Amino acid sequence: MSENNKEKDKKKKKKVSLDDFKKNLDSKDYSVFMTEKEEKIYDRKRGGSIYKITNLKNGKVYIGRTKNSIADRMYGHMSVVNSDSNDMLIDTIMRNQGVVKYIYDDQFKGGFFVDSIGIKKFGVEEIDYVQNIDDLCDREKYWIAQYKSYIGDFGTQFGYNQTKGGEPFLFGEDHPLYIKIDRNRLRELIRTGYSGGEIAGKLGICIRTVRSKTREFWGMNLFEAREHFGGEEAYKERLRKQLSESRKKYGFSEDWRKSASIKRSGAGNIMYRPIDKDTLKSLIEEHLLVKEIAEILEINYTTVYDKMNEFWGKTSIIALRSQFGVENPTRWKYIPKEALKKLLAEGKLTLNQIASYFGVVRSTLYKRIKDFSEQDPNFRTIHENRRL
Repeated sequence: MSENNKEKDKKKKKKVSLDDFKKNLDSKDYSVFMTEKEEKIYDRKRGGSIYKITNLKNGKVYIGRTKNSIADRMYGHMSVVNSDSNDMLIDTIMRNQGVVKYIYDDQFKGGFFVDSIGIKKFGVEEIDYVQNIDDLCDREKYWIAQYKSYIGDFGTQFGYNQTKGGEPFLFGEDHPLYIKIDRNRLRELIRTGYSGGEIAGKLGICIRTVRSKTREFWGMNLFEAREHFGGEEAYKERLRKQLSESRKKYGFSEDWRKSASIKRSGAGNIMYRPIDKDTLKSLIEEHLLVKEIAEILEINYTTVYDKMNEFWGKTSIIALRSQFGVENPTRWKYIPKEALKKLLAEGKLTLNQIASYFGVVRSTLYKRIKDFSEQDPNFRTIHENRRL
């Protein structure tokens, strides 16, 4: 990041004293903790957008709506394009025209769907925005009629909409694909130490649903839930037993396993990727994240950690920057314990919303909660009651 950009970011960030923090916390004015960019994103999340996808070859359009960002909705379209689903005509047409990627364009305030060689096939733009989410359905119907894109009235002469729009949003149990799971049954399976795949088999659902239900019920992932309900040791014991049975079944001794592991390590592995040490060092000194370094070198981010350990015997990028004499950027975010405790006790905000108000990612918020819980029994009690 250049010095000019750093200065701009500093100017955008608001300085808030602890007294102001507590005062605004009492008044529920959480916007004081956000940057200007975060305020804009948060404000827009209260409303919704109408977007238009245009076939750049013939000018035909598809009108859609979203409560999220346009980019997030387009990635949703891409997930359908990459599947075998033919539920939506626009996604099927994009698949047939070789679309493989969505590219966001900030200047265009939308983006483009492109094929494998980068040719733009479809353009995307926001054509309307409403502050009240309840008005979104009416605006969708208006724009579909305006562009004559409903195939029931005009065929595919002008567009690809399969309905006139305005269908109500369906959430939770109102959604036709909602899956009901016994909460106590799921808790017992996690506590008993079953893996996600085993739980999915016993409940007759996919493992993805197991993870989403764990989030829905207790606001944590499967590993955190297993630790919270005391199933971690049982889970490890089941893994040890399964591994032992597999070795007996296939005749793999411990000595054989170790020798095979040594043969497959380093340059002996067919997947080994030679990385220049000086190149990696220069990228680390540029204050890039590990995932950004991985993208530049076209390797998996875990390989970056492996190479750091291979070259310098460390897997901490912060420690390596210190070793190289490079100042580390400040990424640690201060979260007052009492303010966080109050928000958790109120129970009105989700953990994602709390993280957004403090200007941190969810994983950082979890770390602070864990630290405070170890220091303060009352804090731990409040957090555990919230999970029940």
